[in-house]
Amino acid sequence: MRRARYLAEVALACCRLARVEAMLRRHDLPTVCARLGIVPDLDSGDPPATGPAVLPGRARTAIRACSAATRRWRHGDTCLRRCLLVGNRLRHLSPVLRIGVRRDGDGILAHSWLEVDGRTLDPTAVDFAPLGR
Repeated sequence: MRRARYLAEVALACCRLARVEAMLRRHDLPTVCARLGIVPDLDSGDPPATGPAVLPGRARTAIRACSAATRRWRHGDTCLRRCLLVGNRLRHLSPVLRIGVRRDGDGILAHSWLEVDGRTLDPTAVDFAPLGR
């Protein structure tokens, strides 16, 4: 039963990932977020909470399935695509998309992550300074 549910989640994730990809190529990020049911927080400079988000079991299965789909995606496994896909799948939990940056050697790295109830779904988010005004 679990395996069947996981495989169904992967199939759903692949279909939704194609939709996410099409929207990213045609619209700006706030529009894509609005259509996917995700709140973009691109203004707050508050650092992410250090504790992990507490999610229901079904949400964890959906996240694993979305990660499996993006790992094999031909356009690349970017954190933004993964966040938009997971955020759409978890839209009933009111996810918030955050974007941050950090210095890395000679350049600057950008990263996106999701937060639910003020808690991050990505433990590496604390390594990035959130974009804000």
